[in-house]
This record gives sequence, structure tokens and C-alpha cells, in this order.
Amino acid sequence: MRGWSEPEWTVFPPPVSRRLVHQVYETADLDALADLCGARTIAFKAGTEFTAVNRALGFFAALRARTGRPRATRRWNPLVRAVSWLVGRVGDEAGGFTVTVSGERGGLPLRRLSMTARQAGGRIPSLLAGIAVDHLLAGRLHTTGLVPLHSWLAPHELRAALRDRGIGLWRSDDEDGWRSWEE
Repeated sequence: MRGWSEPEWTVFPPPVSRRLVHQVYETADLDALADLCGARTIAFKAGTEFTAVNRALGFFAALRARTGRPRATRRWNPLVRAVSWLVGRVGDEAGGFTVTVSGERGGLPLRRLSMTARQAGGRIPSLLAGIAVDHLLAGRLHTTGLVPLHSWLAPHELRAALRDRGIGLWRSDDEDGWRSWEE
């Protein structure tokens, strides 16, 4: 599949709140990530705080999917980049992501997990790499190549490193309520 899915409203923990998101079909390494996590499928959905921008991006993604090639929309790139730049200047810096796990473990339903940032939310995808660099520079990570996360960073260390970087950690056992990971 190409492009984005139909829009879907998703509720994120504070400070992000409710956003219109689209599933992004052409995302790198989704199949590798599913294998790494032992999951059948993984979906990546994205959206900004501006519903009109999300709808416009969905429109361009659908147009590209229907034409089959980016050439049909390439002439609009300068306009899209200019609007993206402008939106980036007037939008807020909050950002986040949510992981929804469906299934059961030990007879109990699994839950949703989320990370949010009040400032510089766009850095969230690079946080793990930054933590790895900190470990390398401090001499605590000696292995090279692809290193499984659990072999160099314990869950409590990861949570502490994220909190130190201003990241809020959240969990939810139902569709409505988010609560702090610490509760």
C-alpha cells in the first residue's frame, strides 16, 4: 500500500491531547520492527496539532497513491515545504507517541503505553540513539553493530534516562484514561 489511511482521532496523554492522525503505509523498517518485537503487525500513525494540515497531508498522500508516482505531486513540493516551515513556527513543541498492544499475557489484557514531551517533541524518535551515544561516551557500551536494547539498558535505566530528558511516561488499561507510569 502507498500513502496514508483514512483519518482517525486519537487521544494522547498531556500535553499532546486529541489529534487527527493517519496511518503512514510507507515507513522504513516496520517489518523488521515487528520481527524484533515478536509482533504480527506494527502500524505507524502521524499527525500534527493542526487538523487542516493533517487533512491536506492525507489528500496529497492519497493523490500520490492514486497516481502511483511522486512525480505527479512533485511540483507541489515547494508549497508543501513552505507551509510545513510556517506550521513549524506557529505550532507548539509538544509531541508524543502511543503504543497500543492488543492481546493477553497471563490472562490479563495488555495496555497502551505512551511518551510525551512538552518541549521539542520532534526529538522523541532520536532519544534512544542519544542515550546510546551517552553510554558510548561514558564507556558503558562496548559492543559494536546492532545491539539488542535489553543487553545494554535495563528498563528502569531507560525510564530514568527518558525522565531526565523531560519525557513523560504514561500507561492506560482502557481506552479513556491515561495515568503517569509512576502511579
